[in-house]
This record gives sequence, C-alpha cells and structure tokens, in this order.
Amino acid sequence: MSLQAHGTFLHDPELFSESSAHLKMNCEERRVSFGADGKKHPSESDAFISKGIQRNTSRSSFREIRAAVVANLAVIHLGLMFSFSAMTLPEMKAADSILRINDDQASWIASIASLATPPGCLFGAYLMDQRGRKYALVFLSVPCVLGWLSVGFAGLATSHVSNDLTLYIIYCGRMLQGFGTGIAAGSARVYTSETSTPYRRGTLTSLASLAISLGVLIGYSLGALFYWPYVAFLSAGIPLSAVFLQIIFLPETPTWYLTQKRRNEARAALQWVRDPESSAQEIDQELAHLGGVTDDAGPTSKWAELKQPSALKPLALVTFFFYTYQFSGIAVLTFYNVQIIESTGAQVDADQAAVGFAVLRLFCNVIGCYLMTICDRRTMTIASGVASGAAVLSLATHNYLNTIAVASDDWLWRHLPIFCLVSFYISYSLGYLLIPWVLTGEIYPARIRGLLGGITVCFAHSLLFAAVKSFPFLLENLGFHGTFWFYGCNVAVGSVILFILLPETRGRTLLQIESYFKKARSNGVY
Repeated sequence: MSLQAHGTFLHDPELFSESSAHLKMNCEERRVSFGADGKKHPSESDAFISKGIQRNTSRSSFREIRAAVVANLAVIHLGLMFSFSAMTLPEMKAADSILRINDDQASWIASIASLATPPGCLFGAYLMDQRGRKYALVFLSVPCVLGWLSVGFAGLATSHVSNDLTLYIIYCGRMLQGFGTGIAAGSARVYTSETSTPYRRGTLTSLASLAISLGVLIGYSLGALFYWPYVAFLSAGIPLSAVFLQIIFLPETPTWYLTQKRRNEARAALQWVRDPESSAQEIDQELAHLGGVTDDAGPTSKWAELKQPSALKPLALVTFFFYTYQFSGIAVLTFYNVQIIESTGAQVDADQAAVGFAVLRLFCNVIGCYLMTICDRRTMTIASGVASGAAVLSLATHNYLNTIAVASDDWLWRHLPIFCLVSFYISYSLGYLLIPWVLTGEIYPARIRGLLGGITVCFAHSLLFAAVKSFPFLLENLGFHGTFWFYGCNVAVGSVILFILLPETRGRTLLQIESYFKKARSNGVY
C-alpha cells in the first residue's frame, strides 16, 4: 500500500443506514472490517455510535461537556507555568532587582520545569493505568500547589536569605510545577477522549490546548500587574480550585473500568456523563464502542502489548508530530516572549504585545476547537503547519536583511516582525497547537492508552525542555535569523510529512481507530 493510501485509509467515512439489527450484534460484528479493496467497511452499529450525537438529549450533551471542562481546568496550570518565565525573567534581571541572576540561571528558571515533566508523565501514566484517570487528575494538584508556593515564598524571602538559596528554592519549586504538569498533560486528555462521543471528541479534547492558552493569558496578565512572588501565590489557586470540582463532578472513565473487568461500574460511569435516564440498552451499546476496548485475544502483559505495531506505529507518528511542534518556535515564543519581541526591533511595548499575543492565541484556539468538528485532522495539520512555517521564515528573513544593512525606516518595515508573529499565532493556534494533543487521547490502544499517553507527553516535554534550554545556545551560534529559519523549516516540512503518514481520525470511534492500526499490518501498511 502506498504512503498516500495509508494516509487516506480512514479519510472518507461511508454513509450507511441504521437498522434494528444493530441491537443483536455481538462484539465481533461491531468491529471495523477491512475488505480486500483495502477500504474500511464500518458495521451498522458503528454508524449508530458515530451519529449517536443526533440522539443525545440536551441533558446528555451538557453532562458530557461539563465533564470535559472540569477535567481540563487543571491544565490551566500548564499555561501559567509556561508563561511565568516570560514575564518574570526581565523583572529578575533588572538592575534594581534584589535577586541577581545571569543568562544561564535565567535559562534554567525557564526550562527546569520542563526537565521535571517527563518523570511526572511516567508517574502519571502509572497512576492512570493502576489507579484510574480521575485519581491522576486529583493527585496532580499536590506538586503543582507546593511548587507555586515554594516560588512565591522564595521571592518574598530574597532579602533575608542568600541569593544562591533563593535560586535553589525557585529551581525546586519549578521542578514540582513541572512534575505536576507531567501528570496533568496526559490524564486530562485521556479522560476527555474516553468520556466523549466521536462527534465531539475532537472539540472536547482540544479544550486542553484551550486551557493552556487561557493559562498563558492569565500568566502574562498577572505578570504585567503584580510582582512575581504574588503571581506565584495567585497561580497556586488554579490547581487547588480544580481538584475540588473534579472530586464533585467527575466519575472514573468507563474505559478504565472496562480494562479492570468492572463492567457494572463502567455502565454507571457512562450513565453519569450521559443522560441518567438513558435505557440500559442504549448505555450498553455505546459502552461497546466508546472505550475502544475489544474482546480480541492479545498480549496479557502491557509491556508485551507495547511492543506490538498497533502501539509502536501511532507512538512514532505522534512523537514526530511533537518534535515538529516543539521546534517550530512556539515553545521559545511562550517562554521568552518579551525578550523575543524586544529582539525584533519592533517599536512596541513588549509587555503589552505579549498579553495581546496571548489573547490572540486564546481566541484562535476557540475557533480551532470548532474547526475540529468540521475539518479533517490531516488537512488542518498541513494548512496550519505550512502557513505558520512561512510566517516564522519571514520573521527570520526580515532579521537577516536588517543585519546586512538592508533595512528601512518605513513604518511597515519596522512593524513587519509583529505582523509575522501575528500570522504565526493565528495559523499555528488554528491547528498545529491542537492536533497532536488530540491524537494523544484517541490514537492509542485502550489497554495501554494511559501508559502510551504518559510516554508521549514525556517525549513532548523532553523536547520542550530541549527547545527552551537550547534557545540561548542557538541564538549565540546561529543568530536570531538562523534560529528561526531552523524553526520555520521544521514545522513546514514536518507538516507535509505528517499529512502523508497520518490516518484520518475525525468522526471515528476509539474502537475504529484502534482496529485500524491492528488491521493495517495485514493490509500491507507496515
């Protein structure tokens, strides 16, 4: 099978009618079948579930959306953690600052949280699979709150303790924040994907990216208004508030109960996030599809299943997606926003511009969440990637022309970097910022979804650390223009490769997606 055929394998869902026969189908008949022509042939019950949103009551829709929103509240912490360094490092490095830091120490304050995130991801994966998705969401508040309080108290105690001790406490606090981030990043998305219908899954799993953008906006705004220790104290309130709402409103996911052979609890959990008045027959039918758990005989060990192509292939695809994602420029623009705006030479207030970009990012994320319901993932990937890559390349070229004295005092030329950044934020936030996180929650086998979700986020944040920590090195050795040429090529070329290799998942049940990777090998994809 060609690479193009591989990419379009799940691209065109067929229309098919409902019938009463779906009530009598067993698990074998519910699975997605693949004919000799290499095309997908969904069963009638798959059609029923794929179009099941049309049957949902307004009460069911509200409860489904409420569960997704509450699950993703804690993810706001990620945006706060990312944005903290952008607003506080210029303040810490100011001539009148009590705390004295150099460029290397500043880069550690910015990046060390991401260094601690991978262990949090792996620990979160263990919690998700062993104790449940909800348990992981609730637990993450502990290191997050402790991390913010540590940073806040270190800032207030700066004049009473040594400079080195203050820095060490800040490093430890940032590492606690990163550890909690690792737990949050995977668990919120996995929870949302396992409690959402196929119609809304793309939009609801995108709420995590929306929450990060909201956190970035809140962080930039707090940084512009308050002294940085008070920003840390205020930030601690977000994960603390989220955990109380999660305890009250969230059940465990039906999928996790099914993997634990606890079908009665799975039925009750699904009924909680749908309409409590739904019939047992309706709940049982959706239960067979929603979680993506099949009755196929397979490896009993999770580590044995991890070695299967149905796990390794999607893991490789999503990991490559995150490489292009983190080395596209978005990471450094979030962590070093004020510094980068000042480096462009644009005559604007850097703090106000940072807040403006955060507002733009959040607004475009909202639009992107809607686009996830009507546009294919692959189309959004290439359109967003190529457009944002062109914007970053233009920014780098503008800087290069300035360095070789091909410059102008014209108003448009002086503000062209701002236009490039605006174009980047718009195009990137409409697709590339959302899709890899959505895939993390929907593309992996159910039995090891928590484990693979944790591993994926571990890779993602390891790459984030590498991108943020290497930024000063790249600036020194490649210059501003060389660094952003590198970022622009990464995202533009990477989006084309992903368009070719990624299967389409929009509108498919988790069972259909899982069956695709299991069946693909026998159809010549591997």
